[in-house]
Amino acid sequence: MGDRCQISLHRSVAIVTEQSISIKQGKSGLIFPIVELCMFIVSVTLLVIFIDTWSLGILVFLLVFSSIIGPLSLIGLINNIAGTSFVLEKSKYSARWQQGLLGLGIGTYELVPFDRIDHFFIRNDFDDFLAGGSKQDLVEFEILMVKDNDKELSVARIIEPREFVDTASNRINKLAMLLGEMASVEVRANKNSSSGKDSYELTVSKRRKRYRQIQR
Repeated sequence: MGDRCQISLHRSVAIVTEQSISIKQGKSGLIFPIVELCMFIVSVTLLVIFIDTWSLGILVFLLVFSSIIGPLSLIGLINNIAGTSFVLEKSKYSARWQQGLLGLGIGTYELVPFDRIDHFFIRNDFDDFLAGGSKQDLVEFEILMVKDNDKELSVARIIEPREFVDTASNRINKLAMLLGEMASVEVRANKNSSSGKDSYELTVSKRRKRYRQIQR
């Protein structure tokens, strides 16, 4: 695995290093916290300027509003800057999903050791049809972690218009193969119809089966 790289996902980004793969909120997630912070600043400013002129009801409303919107904007900013929703670490030999308490990814609600991972699976709805019989304009790709008890856990997904399906599939394939390489497990994908110009089939490179080292 090479140097640090980033892979764009749906409203998030995967950060890949030699020792870990983490999925964080994308930059677009900063919009709402910044708007909330601006509203907080405006409400506090109005409260200070017009404290002697406005009615008590308006002042109480501004006080309650600012006391709610202020902490929410701060939590949102911290989550988007430092929070993570998924982390796979080679040194800890495990993958974990973060709690996301009030939007802040600080606690672990799912922990999967590498020994419990059976394989990663790339799912897509490329061949799905709408009720009218036409194919969907948007195509979704999703990476699922399949445990040894067949439980499926969503790791990452990408949603792109059908005309950009090639670039989307390249990104999701790259991330899946990096996950499989770090966890030393197989990567599988569902295959689509191969007839017609508009068809597409996921390609997953074949890798030599690697056995996990058992700690004695």
